[in-house]
Amino acid sequence: MKYTVTRRQIVEAALSCRGVRFRHQGRSEETGVDCMGFPYVVLTKVHYPNIVDFVGYRKSPPVTLIREILLQNFDEISLDDVGLGDIFLMMITGRKAKHASILVEDRTDLAGGIEPMIMHAYGLNNIGKVITEPLRHWRPRCVTGFRLRGLID
Repeated sequence: MKYTVTRRQIVEAALSCRGVRFRHQGRSEETGVDCMGFPYVVLTKVHYPNIVDFVGYRKSPPVTLIREILLQNFDEISLDDVGLGDIFLMMITGRKAKHASILVEDRTDLAGGIEPMIMHAYGLNNIGKVITEPLRHWRPRCVTGFRLRGLID
């Protein structure tokens, strides 16, 4: 059986995590998630089979580890191809891409107050939870994109 999930299902699963507290290496809505735990919870919610994950990393995991984890469940795509429900790999501090977010709004209507938005588990600046923010704040830090295998429009 081939697995398929829609972009809207990914976004709905992500939006249901809004406000979940940040916890380093967390993989649960009840106890908290980190930036890699957030996509893990979303995959769980959409019943993605055979999720590959890794915990036990230091506070600052190696850059290669984050990419390797993402490549187990997603295909790498260019930033120009990132669409609704896809993941951005971003730099959070310095020049190392170690942070993941999900694009939950891809439309732009400035007159209507609509702009592209991301969701991510953010533990800096005393925020400590899954939040939604305008992509424009993070766009310069985006390095590459990832698309879930089996994603359909």
